[in-house]
Amino acid sequence: MISGFNTTISNDVIIDLNNTTLTLPFAGQEASLPLTLRVILAILLVLVIVIGCVGNSVVCLIVYNNPAMRSAINILLANLALTDILLSAVCMPLAILMLFWRDKIMENIPCQMFAFLQETFVSTGILTLLAISIDRYRIIVKRRDKLTTAHAKILTVVAWCLSLLLTLPPLIGWGKYKFYPKQTQCVYGIHRDSIELIYLLSKICFVNYFPTIAMGFSYVCIIDKVRRDALRIRNCPELDSHVSVTISNGKLGLPIIHKKKNSHIDIHFKTRSFKTILILFIVLTICWTPYGMNLMISNIVGSYGCVRNTILVWIGFVKCAINPIIYFIYISKFREACAEYIPTTFKFSLKFKVFTRRRVNPAAIYEYREKTGTVGSK
Repeated sequence: MISGFNTTISNDVIIDLNNTTLTLPFAGQEASLPLTLRVILAILLVLVIVIGCVGNSVVCLIVYNNPAMRSAINILLANLALTDILLSAVCMPLAILMLFWRDKIMENIPCQMFAFLQETFVSTGILTLLAISIDRYRIIVKRRDKLTTAHAKILTVVAWCLSLLLTLPPLIGWGKYKFYPKQTQCVYGIHRDSIELIYLLSKICFVNYFPTIAMGFSYVCIIDKVRRDALRIRNCPELDSHVSVTISNGKLGLPIIHKKKNSHIDIHFKTRSFKTILILFIVLTICWTPYGMNLMISNIVGSYGCVRNTILVWIGFVKCAINPIIYFIYISKFREACAEYIPTTFKFSLKFKVFTRRRVNPAAIYEYREKTGTVGSK
């Protein structure tokens, strides 16, 4: 056996027979990113940092300051927002510095910590959205009880612990986070050791692909369930002559009709939060799935592309700024909170219409006769 032997084949190829780590020629490493492109990327990322930190902080403040908002799904959404805040505040500023001063910044320890934190925050966000998706699936498709706040807190802790378990091995010697010349971020080192390669592929599958497939399956089932319920209501003879509408009580002078079992299905109640979660899933899939695929392919073929890798990572970063925009568009409480936290001098630029809704009691419905156009008339 050959011990302690390193062979240098060229400036770009180094084979270390001790730890079976190969530094190979990387596609796209012949030249760094052009200065103009680096400046544009830096400006865009600063914008992402501002929107990501401010917008997601509002989500956390809503849940923290309002006990009535501390439902199970809101706790999970706050945890999702927290991962975006940490990714924006910790990882993105360092990514900007690496665009211009990477050789001075990327010592061994900073490189290891940067990659570890980035992978942990991203993994936790994906697992949190998986928990939210399963909760929606249980409520709408299986008609099971929704999660309690205690269960949501437990799932939050589990998501963080599982993410740490999956991203910690490279820090303790099982694989390695590496910074290659002319790259703009640390990545998993390319290894030819079969065990380390199996770990990497398993980690990508457990964090990226399995959750994405599970969430996609749950959303397909939810959409199919809602579609079938809508068709059943449309084809139900009992509902052809009137429309059932939920009210809070019978004190409005309207005739109360006792709800028959399975005759009234509140589709809006079931789907009002599902649309938001579905859009979050689509954004997550678009932003981070290409990065996971690129990481897997790069390790299999032994080649990292500088420009390609940078663009895919930064597309993932953009998700942190997109999520608050989704909250603002689809969640009225979030819009109200934005108006509350934004200084008065800037509120003139935040024009939106908040529709107030009457609190409802699902046990009571009233009759709307289409022929006369009056409510409850005889």
